[in-house]
Amino acid sequence: ISDPSVAMERISRDIKFLRDCGIEGTFFEHDAGGLTEHTNFAALQSYVMLKLFQNPDLNHNKLAEEFISLYYGKAAPEVQKYYNELDVAHRKFTASGKTWNHSYSQHYLTPDQMKEWNKLLENAQKKVSGDHAFHLRLLRIGLDAAIIEYLRVDFDRQLFDECKNRMRSTIKELEAKRQVR
Repeated sequence: ISDPSVAMERISRDIKFLRDCGIEGTFFEHDAGGLTEHTNFAALQSYVMLKLFQNPDLNHNKLAEEFISLYYGKAAPEVQKYYNELDVAHRKFTASGKTWNHSYSQHYLTPDQMKEWNKLLENAQKKVSGDHAFHLRLLRIGLDAAIIEYLRVDFDRQLFDECKNRMRSTIKELEAKRQVR
């Protein structure tokens, strides 16, 4: 499970570049497969990439807003805020000359950010039910994993346990829905 990340500006720029070079077909790989399919913003990335492959001149931010509104329902304002803040943090990180990957993520996600985003998504979770709630729980898996890895049990035992239990519950739910182990 990878840490939460937003890289739509780069993806949009890459797709335009490929088009401008005359490339007529390509393959993009991103965190969308396996049991934990559509965790973090992988479903959003799939949607935006598909739309940009159809028309590279579309605005990736507007596409993301459209997707978030539909996929997360009444939780969309909080999810949009989380998305925007992740995007800003990611841009600051890469502007500093660093490359995002799992081993550098602890410098990209601060403890204060993770705790704030956890509260934000906790409030969002109270607003939704059904598929929207499930989508939100899938989104939270990446943040929960980052909190467990980087904040560790000694930092905030209650938060650590909440994240661990929520991840276990969501993965069990996912296994049942997809009938996989």
